[in-house]
Amino acid sequence: MIKLVVTDMDGTLLHDHATSVNPEYFPVIRKLREKGIYFCAASGRQYDSLRRLFDPVKDDMVYITENGTEIIYKGKTLFSMPMSMEVSRQLVLDTRAIPGAESMYCVGDTAFFEKGDINVYTLMKDEYHFKCTMVDDLLKLDQPCLKFSLLKENVDEITAQEFTPKWKKTHEVACGGKYFMDVMERGANKGTALHKVQELLGISKEETAAFGDNHNDLEMLAEAGDSYAVANAREEVKQEARFVIKSNNEDGVLWQMKHILEVSE
Repeated sequence: MIKLVVTDMDGTLLHDHATSVNPEYFPVIRKLREKGIYFCAASGRQYDSLRRLFDPVKDDMVYITENGTEIIYKGKTLFSMPMSMEVSRQLVLDTRAIPGAESMYCVGDTAFFEKGDINVYTLMKDEYHFKCTMVDDLLKLDQPCLKFSLLKENVDEITAQEFTPKWKKTHEVACGGKYFMDVMERGANKGTALHKVQELLGISKEETAAFGDNHNDLEMLAEAGDSYAVANAREEVKQEARFVIKSNNEDGVLWQMKHILEVSE
């Protein structure tokens, strides 16, 4: 029997370009919890952004934030995995060396941006509703990154020669869609965080259902007995998942959650 449902957000649970969650999810999440089944959102987003999306049920769920570098439940941080200050600053310098690339420096409760990086600042503030702070110089911050993101169109290609090969040697590097390349501490990913959640809640891999669509969901899907890729997922994600369901725009996750609820009764 499934006791934990964990899902990626952008491209998986959320519709394309959506700024809110389909309200049909909220009663399903409540009913799952009544049946003793936990619901967890696992995302590259920060906690505040996720909490706003799930406001009606915000205290009834677990949050894996910043691509697995932080776990929050009932407002309490249960797990956190920041990088060192030296690494955090070097990531800023390496991003500055790429023409047109912009930086997002995430510390959990806010995301910092440098003046001039207005595209990523506007995107995260207006579309993703992040808590955002603009500063003159990211190198003057004294708080290490949980997750660093480089923003650039066709980011896979732009970072393929130097940035990604360099940082993959020592850290977790994950493509978060067409525009974002995320860097985290070695061992920090959604799969590691999901395993930690399972330990904290006393839930096994076989009792877990996970949903995803992108590279940064692969480790999470591997930690679930029932793993699902939405129809719009990358091909390699579909190959790794046990099942392929309807797309994000068809609310594939919602329908499968309803089925999990039905079989639990």
